[in-house]
Amino acid sequence: GVLDGASNVTMVPYTSHSNICAYNPATNTFSNMVSTGTTLGFGGAVLLPTGNIMCIPWGTSNIVQYNPTARTYSNSTIATTGGFFGGVLAPNGNVVCIPYTAANVVVVNPDGNPPYARSNIAVGRSGGGGFGSGVLLPSGNIVCVPYTNSNAGMIDPNALTYSNIIPQG
Repeated sequence: GVLDGASNVTMVPYTSHSNICAYNPATNTFSNMVSTGTTLGFGGAVLLPTGNIMCIPWGTSNIVQYNPTARTYSNSTIATTGGFFGGVLAPNGNVVCIPYTAANVVVVNPDGNPPYARSNIAVGRSGGGGFGSGVLLPSGNIVCVPYTNSNAGMIDPNALTYSNIIPQG
């Protein structure tokens, strides 16, 4: 989930249901906001500068952008079957989807209407990236945190490059 502009915690469905939900901590209420109509399955969410929320594809080949004010969403198919855990908003405004079972990092430009412009960056590891999350560095690069991978990864979202970070010692 993600804290939206109205201070609600917006939660996206992983696999159990099709509703995007919100928790309002001020009133202690939990609400179903909108149904996506299917169990899409997301591996996280990223708050965009527009106030919209980009849902990161886990069990789906769809990227969903949700507008929490209007309670509407747009849907765009990507050329992969999902497999991402988490996403990071890069300084250039693009969303970097962190690969867990996916073989590529996917960088999405969320501006405009679907289909969203995107780029694929190969991680060069059979079985997918094996990362569980990503962290934005002050340099603007993104570190992929290992989950099933023995190495960390480094993404340059401007140059659209990936490199392994091999542990020392």
